[in-house]
Amino acid sequence: MPTITLAYNPSAGTGRHARHHIVALLARAGYAVRCLSTKQPGLAAALRLPTRMVVAAGGDGTVAKVARLLDGTDTPLAILPLGTANNIARAFGLGDSVSEVVSELRAPAWRTVDLLEVTRGRRRETAVESVGIGALAAGALALHLSDKAEAEPRRAILKARRGLARSLAKAAPIPRLKVNGEDLSGAALFVEALNMPLMGPGLRLCRAAAVDDGRLHLVCAEEAHRKSMVEWLRDGAPAHQAPKLRSLGRVRSARLVWSGATSRIDDAFFDPSEKKSRLSLAVKPGRLRLVVPSR
Repeated sequence: MPTITLAYNPSAGTGRHARHHIVALLARAGYAVRCLSTKQPGLAAALRLPTRMVVAAGGDGTVAKVARLLDGTDTPLAILPLGTANNIARAFGLGDSVSEVVSELRAPAWRTVDLLEVTRGRRRETAVESVGIGALAAGALALHLSDKAEAEPRRAILKARRGLARSLAKAAPIPRLKVNGEDLSGAALFVEALNMPLMGPGLRLCRAAAVDDGRLHLVCAEEAHRKSMVEWLRDGAPAHQAPKLRSLGRVRSARLVWSGATSRIDDAFFDPSEKKSRLSLAVKPGRLRLVVPSR
């Protein structure tokens, strides 16, 4: 019986999503299961032990954490989506049914996924979904710090979108910002560098963004976009009805220089600073093997 590794967020699942239930489903699919908590020490080393695949059970934060630790390995990553938005899983056509996803693991298919190398000062790290500066990052930080979480996913997404709408409605333009040398100081409300089609509470800010095109999609919102973006976020309109933002290019790499605005790398946030901040982004093509539906 082949062994797979279950990397499980202990805060994510209850009821049918409880760990023992998932282990039982995986066992019925023909696998011996090695269980790891995503919060345990030594997770990186444990994930590199011989295994047929790693199954990340949790939300986008859990999946991104495991993906970063598997960066550059040959070990396939499967996703059991237990979060709220499940942006990464949805980008690959995975539904919310854990039992259906597990059934796909009997005869798995896989595809390669691009990751992002982020250089911040002397530190290099990997991002999976997106990097953002400005109003959306500030709104997401405020939601992250709130202690009034919604348990029901649809209500949680609507609450998050409305929180972002409030942030965008009152946001001042980023006082100093350059993206690949283009000066957007005092004009851009936010800029997002997208490696995935979806970000945040299920937002599709760029229809062309893909997971394996070797490109980073840069978009920004300016004053002309504020009203339509606020209304779209506040009213909970479908993702495909997002207002068209200004494209800053489809690139292999990007350099961002700014001050006076909140920034975000996936779900890690950085407070505004009056000092100049810099990020360099580079696409790392095909760095991850991800298990996808075979149909």
